Amino acid sequence: MKLIIDTSSLLWSSLLAGSDVEAKTVNHNGADIKVNTAEYGYENAVNSVVKSLADWKLTPKDCIFAVEGRDSKKRRSFIDPGYKAKRGNRPPEAYVEFNRLKAKLVETFRNLGAIVCTQDFVEADDVIAWLVENTEEDCVVVSRDNDLIVLNGVNRFGAKCFVSINGEVGKNTYGDFDFKLVTLYKCTVGDTSDSVPGCRGFGPAAFLNLLARYQEDGLFELMYLIRDGKLNELAVLAKDNQCKIL
Repeated sequence: MKLIIDTSSLLWSSLLAGSDVEAKTVNHNGADIKVNTAEYGYENAVNSVVKSLADWKLTPKDCIFAVEGRDSKKRRSFIDPGYKAKRGNRPPEAYVEFNRLKAKLVETFRNLGAIVCTQDFVEADDVIAWLVENTEEDCVVVSRDNDLIVLNGVNRFGAKCFVSINGEVGKNTYGDFDFKLVTLYKCTVGDTSDSVPGCRGFGPAAFLNLLARYQEDGLFELMYLIRDGKLNELAVLAKDNQCKIL
């Protein structure tokens, strides 16, 4: 089994957790903000990885650290210029400590036999998705990004993937439906955390109404039509009033 780690998620949560006695106070946008040191974050990050390894009875050589590549948001920003545009900005000093922490943590676990996987112009969650789709070994993904729950399941090689979000495994935080439908959920409802708009007037309640009316099989069919670009067939269904939600 492999332990696939969403590295940026791990690093930011480790760096921002609690208060470092060595933290320095900086002024950012008119406010005084404490910036924890890389050394402080490093201790938190190592403890978090060690706990995950113990929980799954694995060793450092079973780890794969998925790391953001250069200009990782660029491709998605070409599609939607507003992508992640509203994410809270941090002082430059925080990014300095983040990069110091990343270099130190990656070096430590690489020396212990872990694999580091990265790709320029690709975000870590896409790297993780590729790994999950192509691994021939069972794996567990560790992250704080709820979107990654879509990876729960079995891939084409028969390998099982378990996704641990904040320590919880196998939980769909969006509702009682198949993990694979999370993609459709985000397409229709939108994703405020990434500044991705959904369908106008279509919220979580409307999605659950759609699920109740057409069941999971119907929603999978809808997702396949969108995925395959068969919008004409979808338009015919809508015209015939077969897709009425409310």
